Amino acid sequence: MLVTQFEATDARRCLPCFDEPLFKATFSLTIIIPLELNNYLTVLSNMPSINSLNKNNNDKLEIQFQRTPPMSTYLLAIAIGPFDKISTSIKTMANPSLPITCYTTRGRSNQASFALKIAEKSIIFYERFFKVSYPLPKLDLLAIPDFSSGAMENWGLLTFREICMLTDENTSAGVKNYVAIVVAHEVGHMWFGNLVTMKWWDELWLNEGFATFVEYEAASFSLDNLSIKKDLKIDKLSAISDDILTISKPITMKIDKEEDIRQAFDSLRYSKGGNIISMAAFYSTILKPSSAMLSSENNNEGVEFVAFGKALGKYLEKYKYNNATSDDLIKILGAEIGEDIQIMKDFINQDGVPVVKLTANKILQYDFKLLNILNKKPENNKTWRIPLFLRILNN
Repeated sequence: MLVTQFEATDARRCLPCFDEPLFKATFSLTIIIPLELNNYLTVLSNMPSINSLNKNNNDKLEIQFQRTPPMSTYLLAIAIGPFDKISTSIKTMANPSLPITCYTTRGRSNQASFALKIAEKSIIFYERFFKVSYPLPKLDLLAIPDFSSGAMENWGLLTFREICMLTDENTSAGVKNYVAIVVAHEVGHMWFGNLVTMKWWDELWLNEGFATFVEYEAASFSLDNLSIKKDLKIDKLSAISDDILTISKPITMKIDKEEDIRQAFDSLRYSKGGNIISMAAFYSTILKPSSAMLSSENNNEGVEFVAFGKALGKYLEKYKYNNATSDDLIKILGAEIGEDIQIMKDFINQDGVPVVKLTANKILQYDFKLLNILNKKPENNKTWRIPLFLRILNN
């Protein structure tokens, strides 16, 4: 089996390119394999294959793929191997029959049926939530026996460690929930991260934070299990345990070199980013209460945070096949939901965990840092705008 993994800076090792997220390009791939292996190997890439040619009547077969839409180099992918597969097709906003296929090593395709179901349901959910169509002509999921990452969101060709994609009749409910969340996360990247990409790695949270937030929404929808959403709050604890350290940095940390990019894939970008988005989504239900919660109208059935999803859709439409920043996102959220959503900036641009102390006559706020608390010296040099609501009860 041959599989590529280009994120973050390895596309340049395969082909000459400007290997940064901002430099989007289209790719027309031709992959050449020995003709004698044509019936043994399956060749995959981001787009569907369109031709298999034996041009010079020799022992080589050229497999040509459709040209990709504009995309960042780290999302390009190639996979070649003796795969088994199972597939289905669904009707989407832009395609009456979108093919979804799960590929595995030989003899294991029957273990991919659960992941196939989650991928199908996730696409349905995201189209309802964002009101933005799935942007490619197919979606493939590939389970890999030996894979350094848990999963990778190559556009149109998702790759997974086998334990993150395959299940069987003996798989526990907890593991199935985990697989559902991982698959929903990667499918979510087809919009956040791939259709719209951060301009530079310093805003990686725009990719991973959003995928973390929507993974729980999509997995909950796919399994019809609202309790899954509570796991995002549990996920928050890992970010808090890192954010209370004195060495913590904002989720928009400065990225100068390749090593910095690798370090950015941490709990702050994923879990803290996801919980910031979750807070904004809940706050949107207060700023726009009439259209924010569960709805069965306009094909929104099973979708929460309707107004917030619509605002995210506006962001995706404006910057599709392009790049964006946190400020671009907050500007659109402010226009669609209300300028008070700007309080997100305080959590994006500052590290730390705010503590609010309420007494009879005043409200205090300080930055909770573990070492300072142990030394009984809380920091008061940061301020977060936090909405507080007071309910007065009779008697």
